[in-house]
Amino acid sequence: MAAAADYVVVVNETNEFSGDPAAIKQQLKKLFLKQQSEWPSGEKAIPFDRDGDSASHQALLTVILGMTEAEIEAHWKKMKQVRGDTPPRAVGSASILLRLLAKKKGAFGIVKSEEAANLPKGVKEILSISAN
Repeated sequence: MAAAADYVVVVNETNEFSGDPAAIKQQLKKLFLKQQSEWPSGEKAIPFDRDGDSASHQALLTVILGMTEAEIEAHWKKMKQVRGDTPPRAVGSASILLRLLAKKKGAFGIVKSEEAANLPKGVKEILSISAN
C-alpha cells in the first residue's frame, strides 16, 4: 500500500481568499469547473491543471473536485457545447506552473508538496491536501 502523497494548492500572492479547508475546496471546485469566473474579491480566476496522467491532476480530481476522469471529460464536453468553455490549461512542469502563477493575478494550481518547498516570489499556498 502506497503512503499518502501530499499536495499543495498554490495561488498568486495577491490572492486574499481564505477560509476553512472545506470552504476553500468548494471555492476551488467552482472556479476550476468554470461555474464561477471570479474569486470572491472580484479578481478573474485563472485555473491551471496538470497533465492528465500526473499524480497532481489525480489529486485535484479526487480530493478537490470529487470526480472521476470520465466525469470531468463529460463536464468539459457539456461546457464546450453550452457555453463554449474549455478546460483549464494543463501545465506539465511544476516550475513552469509556479512561474505562471507568480505572473498572473487570480491564477491557481496544484503541485506536490516537495515541489512547493521553496515557493518563488509571487506565489503562496492556500491549501494542503493528501491523496492516496
